[in-house]
Amino acid sequence: MPTYTFEELKRSQTFKLKCACGKRFQRTIAETQTVNPFNKNQDGTVKTRTEVWQSVGEKLREAIDRFTPTCPAGHPADDVTIVSQWGSFQ
Repeated sequence: MPTYTFEELKRSQTFKLKCACGKRFQRTIAETQTVNPFNKNQDGTVKTRTEVWQSVGEKLREAIDRFTPTCPAGHPADDVTIVSQWGSFQ
């Protein structure tokens, strides 16, 4: 049986954080999807590379909205600095 390798599109956002306790740390949120014949639109047509890229971006934005930064000790972060853009093809 043959093995098929599909192109994976990945977008990520990295946050550099400073905790109320003074510790510095970073968190990365990433979303991925592959361009494959099983990845379909609502109407049943196969998604193009651009449509998959947009879909990954939407899922990433949803994940960022749900993101609540906390340090490893569980304290809330008081200074959030974004250090990367939406991501790139990887």
